[in-house]
Parts: sequence; C-alpha cells; structure tokens
Amino acid sequence: MAVHVGEYLGQCVNSSTEIIPYKEGSPIPSCPFTHQECIKLRKKTNPTQPVCSVVSGEKLFPVCENRVLPSLSVSPSPKNKSILLGISKVLFPGASHQDLKYGTQSTIRFRAQGETKGPSSSIRTDYILVNDDKDYIGRTSCILEVQAGGETSSTSALTQHVLEWASMKHPTNEQLRQSVKQPGIIPNNAWKRTLEQVFRKAPLCRLHGGGFAIALGTINFDYFTRFIRTSHDYYPEWEVALVEMSDTWPSELDIEFRPGRAVFMSYSELVDSVSEFPYSESTPNPFLVPLHDF
Repeated sequence: MAVHVGEYLGQCVNSSTEIIPYKEGSPIPSCPFTHQECIKLRKKTNPTQPVCSVVSGEKLFPVCENRVLPSLSVSPSPKNKSILLGISKVLFPGASHQDLKYGTQSTIRFRAQGETKGPSSSIRTDYILVNDDKDYIGRTSCILEVQAGGETSSTSALTQHVLEWASMKHPTNEQLRQSVKQPGIIPNNAWKRTLEQVFRKAPLCRLHGGGFAIALGTINFDYFTRFIRTSHDYYPEWEVALVEMSDTWPSELDIEFRPGRAVFMSYSELVDSVSEFPYSESTPNPFLVPLHDF
C-alpha cells in the first residue's frame, strides 16, 4: 500500500504554510516534541530524513520514536504532561488530578531468581504512573510503554522522494505529500517488540502489585487487538492495558494526540491469546504434503 508524508519536522503537510526543507550542513533544528535536536538528523552515521509520520490508508502512522510521547529522563513538555495525565485518567478512572504522579525514563537492574554472581541484566521503562490516593479501589501504579508507530518497508523510496522534494527550487507541501508507491507500514514489527516488552515487564509489575500499560497509535491499536481474544472495559484488578492514542488527522493544523479506546485484561489472558492462535477446524493440515527420502 502506498504511503505519503504526514509530518515533516513536526509540521503537517496539509498546512497552508509551506514547509521549508532542511538543508544538509545547516544547524540541526529543534524537535517540537522534545525541544532537543531532531533525533533523525543528529545521527552521526546514516542520518535520516526528518519525517515524523506517514499516512497509510488515510490513517496516520508515526515513524519517529519521539513523535507521540517521547520517552526521556528529563521532565516532559507541558503538552506531553497533558497526554500523560489523560492516559493516567484512563488507567485510574475517577482519581483526583492532585493524586496522579509520573516518573520519567529509568533503568532497572536485576538478577533472575537464583542468580547471585555475574553481570546483572537491565530493563528500561518509558514512564511510571502512580495514583497516590490510599483509599482508591483498583490498580494504583503501572509501567507505561509507548509504541505509537513503527517502521516502513522500502524506506529508501520514501527517502528519495523527500530528498527530491527538498532539492526543488520552490518545494511545496503539495509535492511533499504526493504518494510513494513502494513503501508500506510494518505494524507487525511493533507487535513483536511489544510482546517482548510485555513478557519482560508485566511480570515485574505483578511482582510489585502494579499493572503494565502500552500507549499505541490507532493503526497499532487496531492491529494489536486482532490478536487479543479476551479483553474487557476497565476493571480494578487489570494487569495489562492497551490505550489508543487517537489523532486529529487530517488537519491543516498541528496534529494532536489524545487517549481514545482502551482494553484491559489479565496477564494470563494476554498470554493465552498470543500462545493459542484460534485456527478454525477447516485450516489445512500442514503435515499433508509430499514427503521424500533423505
């Protein structure tokens, strides 16, 4: 499926204000979502084009890890704090604003049970969300991971398109948002990474009485929930939650993200869903194939 650029250096291609392309060798511009240098342009080897998101099937798909909710060790921007607060209200419904707290990116070092020697292992958390209300009935703490988008296939074709646009004498937004046929989005890669996160971090959350939540862009949310056979609306004892970050595409203004749909489940329900795929009885038998002697 063809894609086209949705955002470039934080600017929506639908804007009536023409986007000015980055020129190689110029000072690296600040990312509007982290207020630090653009993570794509500042790479020391193989810097990539500063495309924040693409559009596939009329849906926005972030292709930069910092686009929706950057995971940093520094305090988030006011806009990102607002997003975190919105997610907290989904995960801890009814909680008072004053009781909700957050922790930024951190690294946890650990040893597996029975290990006493050798190097320790580590995991990194994107955010910690906590409801400090001691009288609250329900889950009051969780790790929040962000998997809003992912990669595209045939990235070189999209890169070439952006470079050709940037080299034009008078580049326009209309030219930038023209469809590129070869690339496609790969939500399955994001699904695989998310499963790794779940299997490593959800048990840690259970150990300490917390939950594990994942913030997902709309395309990822729709893709991931195809594999979840048992899920629920909010309930106090939830252990794993998927929260959609819905967007305002298409828009001529800056694209905004906010919490949308959410599903909750136990850890065992998620494991059962992904480990016992519901094949129908009519599925062809893979063992009924011609066999040959060695």
